[in-house]
Amino acid sequence: MQLTLPIIKAKLAEATGIPVAYTYYPNAKTFPYIVYDVVGDSPFSADDERYLTFSKVEVDLYTKYRDPTLVKKVEDTLTSLDVYFSKQETIVEDPECYNTIFTFNAIITED
Repeated sequence: MQLTLPIIKAKLAEATGIPVAYTYYPNAKTFPYIVYDVVGDSPFSADDERYLTFSKVEVDLYTKYRDPTLVKKVEDTLTSLDVYFSKQETIVEDPECYNTIFTFNAIITED
């Protein structure tokens, strides 16, 4: 499956049933929600030419309280997209919430 940003958004929204937004969520004090973004890239070259680019994608799950069920849904969704991700959890002070951050590298194709 070719991975595109709309596919990432659709799969996360379908699996979790919560709002999913690219880059920022305008109602950031209404939980839960997901924000995803391409935060960088790593080009791969061969024979002195750029061959392809791996995009670093970050998926942030924001919840008012720790929510293992939603975390598991995001994990399962990313696994179904055949990406290997790392995960970390932080507490945000303003607004008070949990932020579970999933980071992975993937070849993102155009829509």
